[in-house]
Amino acid sequence: MRTTFYQKIGDYKDIPGNPWIITTMWLAQYYAKKNKDRAIQLLDWARKHAVSGLLPEQLNPFDGSPLSVTPLLWSHAEYLKTYIMLK
Repeated sequence: MRTTFYQKIGDYKDIPGNPWIITTMWLAQYYAKKNKDRAIQLLDWARKHAVSGLLPEQLNPFDGSPLSVTPLLWSHAEYLKTYIMLK
């Protein structure tokens, strides 16, 4: 079942949905134990999508703009957790 939570109109043929900071940080946390370079890339990706230092819940998959809640404390918490894991 495909969810349309904050889904933007567009061609989703090769896009599974909106990117979420939280789930991306979970993936980075996985990589922090196996492939630090990949984890750092994901951490940088999240940082580059911050708006004035604030991380959103999710992003528009077409232009990378924030969707829904900004800032989202949980996004910030997972970002910091990932950052600490890499130190």
